[in-house]
Amino acid sequence: MRLKGKRFLFIDDEEALLFAYRYLVQAEGAEVHTATHLQAAVELVNKYNFDYVISDYNMPEVTGYDILYQIHQVQRAAKLYIISGTVNLDIMKKVDVHHILAATLEKPFARETLVELFAGEQ
Repeated sequence: MRLKGKRFLFIDDEEALLFAYRYLVQAEGAEVHTATHLQAAVELVNKYNFDYVISDYNMPEVTGYDILYQIHQVQRAAKLYIISGTVNLDIMKKVDVHHILAATLEKPFARETLVELFAGEQ
């Protein structure tokens, strides 16, 4: 229960991945919310305060970075992460012109990589 008491928002247009993220993080005691698009994410951010917000970079409406930047305007305390399987993460670091990202994570990754990333920040 390394993540007990923490609230997460995962944003990805692939529902199977959201299911997997939810399973992995809930197993460690966290509260998990998911969104498949920008509007759903905004609604959740207006309803809950999140400790961590994690978005896939390649989203249908706007980039995951754009989503995280909008969330950052509302919840500055949330730690923001980008996950991508197609975008070079070194390039992503250069895209982070607002310096809002806590970290980037490249897909695929092991279960422990995800849990350790968040458990190590407590």
